Amino acid sequence: MLRHAEYTQDRIRHLVQRLVPLIYPEHVAAKDLRVAGRTQRISYAQAQQLREFRPANIGDHFGPHWATH
Repeated sequence: MLRHAEYTQDRIRHLVQRLVPLIYPEHVAAKDLRVAGRTQRISYAQAQQLREFRPANIGDHFGPHWATH
């Protein structure tokens, strides 16, 4: 157990506050997000050849974690 847990947590919190604006400082909301059906492991080039997509919706689940969609 840390002797000064609150102090350590405060320092980490401050570090995160300083780092977050530096990571992807420019961003825009997605206007359209589409997903292909589940596939086996494929290369980037093969993924570029996929032609059938459906709209992605909030709450969609894509699993297991190692699956390619």
